[in-house]
Amino acid sequence: MTDILVEREKTHGDFRDTASVSQRFRDTIRSYGSLTATQEEALMMIALKIARILCGDAFFAEHWDDIIGYARLGRGDTVWTAEQQAALEARVALVAGRAPPTCPDIDQEYDLDHAPGRV
Repeated sequence: MTDILVEREKTHGDFRDTASVSQRFRDTIRSYGSLTATQEEALMMIALKIARILCGDAFFAEHWDDIIGYARLGRGDTVWTAEQQAALEARVALVAGRAPPTCPDIDQEYDLDHAPGRV
């Protein structure tokens, strides 16, 4: 068990630090009453992933991939076109510093604000 904890600390950060950061995000999320249970839970999981990015390895791709997944679940939009999925992945790569230097202007190329299911 100790081996797993040591390994996870490399990517997730110190548990106490990550928990502290995550709880601050969660307190803010809980203060908004207009969310559905699904939206709130998705935001809670995203908060945890952000805390792991801040306290652990910001280049650990799984954190970013999980945020995409939870955002899609919170949005209630589980069927996206290949172009919309590519645009999301490109945005995550850009934030994570993994995008190629000649990354196209994603917002102009893919109109995510008017994607199916977007209100």
